[in-house]
Amino acid sequence: MGPLWGAPWNPGGYGQAILSAAPMTDAVNVEYPDGGSEDRGYMAVTTTVDGRSVRVFNTHLAERRQEEIRVDQAAVLAKEVARHDRTIVLGDFNAVPTAPELAPMWSLADDADPDCHPSSTGPCETTTDWHSKFDYIFLRDITALSQKVEPSLYSDHNLVHADLDLR
Repeated sequence: MGPLWGAPWNPGGYGQAILSAAPMTDAVNVEYPDGGSEDRGYMAVTTTVDGRSVRVFNTHLAERRQEEIRVDQAAVLAKEVARHDRTIVLGDFNAVPTAPELAPMWSLADDADPDCHPSSTGPCETTTDWHSKFDYIFLRDITALSQKVEPSLYSDHNLVHADLDLR
């Protein structure tokens, strides 16, 4: 397993990591044109699961109260995601499901939480200590078999994981 990580305060790498049991190729670490109050970006790799190529993205968008910056960041990310047929896009989007800045992602992919949609009438499973959903696993041409959120002792965000079907 070879990791790809971004260290804090490294342009475009805000404490992010992608770990894979399968080899990873085409790794990129991209800084958003405007990171807001801190450098922010996304990283991406390509891996193969059960003979199928998957592009995996990890991001951390600008913090709360920087909606306009997140709009631009999400547009940059969505433009790159749209280039790939089968993708997993995960990370801290610092936005609730109904936030306008998430519209580009919702137009491309579904969240692994089957009850979470931009116009959801039911509750999305919260992912933070303050009972909001900011963390997503967006899936494009991939099906979530299950999704779970578990408390974390090490972060103000909970652990989000999903079992996926790539068929």
